[in-house]
Amino acid sequence: VEQVSGVVGETSPFFTSSFEFVDMEPTPPLYQPVQPHWFYCLCADSKDLWLPICREDSVRLEQAWRGSNRNR
Repeated sequence: VEQVSGVVGETSPFFTSSFEFVDMEPTPPLYQPVQPHWFYCLCADSKDLWLPICREDSVRLEQAWRGSNRNR
């Protein structure tokens, strides 16, 4: 008669490690608000071409714009 090992309370190394692996994975945030980004318009050959401003300058423009609208 073959004896089956597997006492109640024993955990499989595969079972344990799989849960440890899942717990270690970072979960992405469910919601991230849209961040404003500024662009400028370049007119060429009667066409408007909108180009993004670098991130740092865009943040500064947004802060200045929000600050100027508080006084109104």
